[in-house]
Amino acid sequence: MEMGFDEKEVIDALRVNNNQQNAACEWLLGDRRPSPEELDKGIDPESPLFQAILDNPVVQLGLTNPKTLLAFEDMLENPLNSTQWMNDPETGPVMLQISRIFQTLNRA
Repeated sequence: MEMGFDEKEVIDALRVNNNQQNAACEWLLGDRRPSPEELDKGIDPESPLFQAILDNPVVQLGLTNPKTLLAFEDMLENPLNSTQWMNDPETGPVMLQISRIFQTLNRA
């Protein structure tokens, strides 16, 4: 707010960037992607990405493990913990599959 942005803009920037102040400042000064609205909307259930993730057998099996949900929640709140979950023998294969699917579809 000291830079002249209003409180709503600052709150949106911090929310989009997981409360990381430097990233929030860059977001405010840049193209503001993703927008708070895009963040709230999530992945379109009709999108090829969503379908590919849900159709993957490794992901399907992993989603039955409560630890996988814990991993997703922790990674959203603490992105720096993602390495821990990627290296975990229970959650790592699921996270790796989702990452591969995402990267493959983004290259297409």
